[in-house]
Amino acid sequence: MMKALNAITAGFCLFILYKILVEIKALKPLYYLIFIASCFGFMRFATENETYILPILFDLGGTFFFIKYLKYLKNSYVLASGLFFGIAVLFHQIHIFWYVGFGIAMLFYKDTFK
Repeated sequence: MMKALNAITAGFCLFILYKILVEIKALKPLYYLIFIASCFGFMRFATENETYILPILFDLGGTFFFIKYLKYLKNSYVLASGLFFGIAVLFHQIHIFWYVGFGIAMLFYKDTFK
């Protein structure tokens, strides 16, 4: 059951990553997606009974909403971003570093926060 959940979660991770790549206007986002999906680490976490792919999904969701916030300056996006990062930390504590990166980015963009 957990392997199926990890496989579905990996699919959602790739979907959100594609949305992020489109949002930042990356050149050929599908090529990046194919490369990442074919990496050993991603395939391992998607097919094994590990706990790492679920918090990565929430971190990617937080990153997506933070990018949307920087683009549209809507406060609900930054709130959603922090919520997703917080949930990721609750699933696995190592993701606190991704949350800290979010905090550092907020310091650099503090003029945009109202």
